[in-house]
Amino acid sequence: GRVGCRCLEPRMVQLSSPRSPMGDFSLDYWRRTVIEKPSLLGRAPDILRADPELVIEAARRDTGALKFASPVLFEDRAFVLRAIELGGSEALGYAPDTLRGDANFVIEAVQTSGQAIRYASADLLGDYRVMKKVMAVNADLLRYSSPTLLADRAFMFEAVRYRGLTLQFASESLRDEDEASLPPELSPRQHAATGASGALRLLYGGAARQQAA
Repeated sequence: GRVGCRCLEPRMVQLSSPRSPMGDFSLDYWRRTVIEKPSLLGRAPDILRADPELVIEAARRDTGALKFASPVLFEDRAFVLRAIELGGSEALGYAPDTLRGDANFVIEAVQTSGQAIRYASADLLGDYRVMKKVMAVNADLLRYSSPTLLADRAFMFEAVRYRGLTLQFASESLRDEDEASLPPELSPRQHAATGASGALRLLYGGAARQQAA
């Protein structure tokens, strides 16, 4: 009889093909790539964008990589402070409102990097007690106070008394206060000569109001 033959069933063969630059690379490949070029973190798999150690390592080389990190990371206080410590003060800006509005946390962030105050909540930028603590870290940071606070005589009185140059951050209405508020023994010419007339007006007015109170 005829010799039977056993035919092989056809099967799918997986052919290897060149991968595109953003193809399905291994996680190890992506780790190496992100460390070498932090800007590529934004194209890495989600699991790596949520890897705190990888993101911190990338930020150590380029803090601009922080904007590609998973939002989940910025819910962690320790992570945000580590990122700020590396020079990424904008890390506070990526944090949720609960952290940006936390007075104690914001003060800690400012002590790590003064520029972090730029990303605090609007409520804290207008908070008398918070901004006084910020002033103690760096008086120049008062420039980020809310307009309402910079127009507050009592607050600016404290600020100018602490450091005269902070007068430059006061509202125009305080800086341009009428010379009539000056004590008569101090002439405008004397103040102009010292360049301190605005600060003297504010201090004198503040002191007078404190005595009246």
